[in-house]
Amino acid sequence: MPTSDQITASLFVWWDDNVPSGITTIHPAQQTETVSLTEWIELRISAFSRRPGRAGGPAVIDLAVIAHCFVKPQADASRIDELADAVAETLAGRTIPVLDHSQSDTPVVGYLGLQESETHHLTRNHENREQLPLQHAVVSTPGIVQAL
Repeated sequence: MPTSDQITASLFVWWDDNVPSGITTIHPAQQTETVSLTEWIELRISAFSRRPGRAGGPAVIDLAVIAHCFVKPQADASRIDELADAVAETLAGRTIPVLDHSQSDTPVVGYLGLQESETHHLTRNHENREQLPLQHAVVSTPGIVQAL
C-alpha cells in the first residue's frame, strides 16, 4: 500500500506540473511571505483513512485534497471564483500515479483517483467596512488511493 508520504509527494509533483501558470502554490510547512502576492493557493491532503475491507482484499485509502484559495482585495471581485474554478478543473476527475520517489526509477505503486470538487466561499467582511476583506475560497476534492 502506498504510504502517506508517497501519496503526498506524488500529488504535489503532479500539481506543480499541472497548476495553471502564474499561480503561486504554498505546500504544508512551507514558509512563504505573501505581502507581495496578490493571490495564492495553499494545498494539502486531509483525512487519510483506510477503508475497511476483507482480509487479503485490495487496500483502499480515502482522502481529501484541500486547496485554500486567497485573493487580496482588488477591483475585480470575481477573481476568487476564477481561481477556485481553475483549481477545481485541474483536480476534478483526475487519476494521478502514486510514485515511490525513494527509488531511482520511481516506480508506480498505486493510483490516486480524484472525484468531483466542491467549492466553499469563506470570505468574511471586516468590522471596518472601509477595509476590503481578503477573499477566501476552499476547494475540496475527495479521492481514493489504490495499490497496484
